[in-house]
Amino acid sequence: MNDYVTKPFDEQFLLTVMERLILNRGQVGAETISAAPTVEERPYDLKRIRDISRGNEAFVQQMVDLFLVETPASLTGLEAALLAHDYPEMKRLAHRMKPSLEAMGMHKAHAAAKEIERISVENAQPDLLGNYVQQLRAHLEVSLAALRNDYAR
Repeated sequence: MNDYVTKPFDEQFLLTVMERLILNRGQVGAETISAAPTVEERPYDLKRIRDISRGNEAFVQQMVDLFLVETPASLTGLEAALLAHDYPEMKRLAHRMKPSLEAMGMHKAHAAAKEIERISVENAQPDLLGNYVQQLRAHLEVSLAALRNDYAR
């Protein structure tokens, strides 16, 4: 599998992914989750958090605030562990990040964290791990900016 589009999908995003796959046909070793989202692609989906909150907007705000504090620190730790070739720490941090990424509806970031966790355990490949960490950072930069914009106090 070279890429994916989550449901519900944006038609323009689907066409962009298809075009990229067609143009890159035949290139070997282009490991990627997908391009970093733009703000227009809605980089997060709080449906799961809202369902859990049962309409309590203060709870939603609290979860967003916690995510905005904890996630950058985890990402920094992940990058430091990569530089130190500390693969058990990378696995631990990626594993810890996955539930919150999933709850926040950040599917592409979650997929990157899942791959970081898997590769850190199975067959630590620094270059491939670096690619996934870069993808995770790119997805989170867009998502965190959108959350800050939408939920600033």
